[in-house]
Parts: sequence; C-alpha cells; structure tokens
Amino acid sequence: ELVVDGASKVPDTMPWITPDILFGTFAELGAEGRDFYLGGLYTDFVYPLTYWIFMGLLYSLAVQGSGQRGTRLVWFPTALMLCDQVENITFLFVLSWWPEKLWVMAVIGSVAHSVKWLFALPSVALMFRCGWEVLRPAKTT
Repeated sequence: ELVVDGASKVPDTMPWITPDILFGTFAELGAEGRDFYLGGLYTDFVYPLTYWIFMGLLYSLAVQGSGQRGTRLVWFPTALMLCDQVENITFLFVLSWWPEKLWVMAVIGSVAHSVKWLFALPSVALMFRCGWEVLRPAKTT
C-alpha cells in the first residue's frame, strides 16, 4: 500500500476526488510511488471484470425463476464496473503523461471515480441480499 505521512494515498480508496486532489496525490507519491501505482493500475483492469462476473452470476441465481422481478438489478454492478474501468483508463493516461496535467482526463476520471462509489454500496448490499437468496434453505409448504 502506498503511504505518505502515515496516510493511505491511493486514489481508488478515496470516496471523492477532484482533479486537484488527484494531481496532488500523484505529486505526493513521488516518482517511485507513481511508478508503483501505475504497475498496479495495469492489473486493476482485471478486478472490475472479476467482481462484475461474480455479481452477475450471483444475481442471476438469486432471481432465477422469479420472472422479471429483480432483473434490472444487474445494472448496478455493470455501472460500477464501467465506472471503475473509465477511472482506470483515465488515471493511466494522467500518470503516463505526468508531469503534464491532463485536465480533461482528470475530470472524467474524478467523475467516474465518484459515480463508481455511488454504485458500490448498493451493489455490495445487493450482493449480500442475493447471496442470502441463493444460500437460504428452501421454503417447504
């Protein structure tokens, strides 16, 4: 984990960022920290696809046989994954062109990052709810 002055400085874990916060965070990391973060960013493209597939399968199992009830819920993890990928792509561009400040990419990445967190909480809550639906004992009549 990247730490500066005792605090975690990974933009992915911050609930809200602006372009100024993003640029400031990357500057605080220094060259070595930015290189380390950039290396991890390449692997971070797999993580959203993994949780998207897992959540999609779990949701499908939970709503199986229920007709249309709950089928729209699959859009929460889809939106989460898409925002996470946009965030990753824009942060990759910002770091690749560092120290030049790519403001448009930083704005897009900051918005995607914040929207990602808006979808994260409902998606995780939904995942637990669907997990309960899949794992609970069948009702006997």
